[in-house]
Amino acid sequence: MTDISLIAQTFLSGFFDIDGRGTIESVVSRNVRVTGVEGLDIRGRVELLRFHNMVWCQVDLLKAEPVVVLRDPPWISYLCDLSLREGRSGIAARDRFQITMRIEGGRIVEIVAFVNFLALFETIGRLPPRTLDRCLAGEVMRAV
Repeated sequence: MTDISLIAQTFLSGFFDIDGRGTIESVVSRNVRVTGVEGLDIRGRVELLRFHNMVWCQVDLLKAEPVVVLRDPPWISYLCDLSLREGRSGIAARDRFQITMRIEGGRIVEIVAFVNFLALFETIGRLPPRTLDRCLAGEVMRAV
């Protein structure tokens, strides 16, 4: 598999599938580096698979629909509509996310992804409303 669009689509279909581990492994380099995901610096396929598992432990529905795709080999970038449903409460949330992948030798070697987890966690009730605004206004938020 060498077409970057096919490789990227295969990765996305695997990540947005609870049973997508094998699909992810088939297109991601052993030494992949993932940055931009809320400050995480994921190094290696094993860590990426742990992150995939962590996400799926929180949700029972996770979908991405590409809105814009930009190709500049070896890079490909997607702007997607994201839909999820929190597993415990059943509350649904929607937002956009952006993911850019660098593909070399038929494998994804680098991923830069931006997801607004803050807004998503507010929507599903895990954070209070307007958390970012409140922090920017100087409010100190403390766990209870």
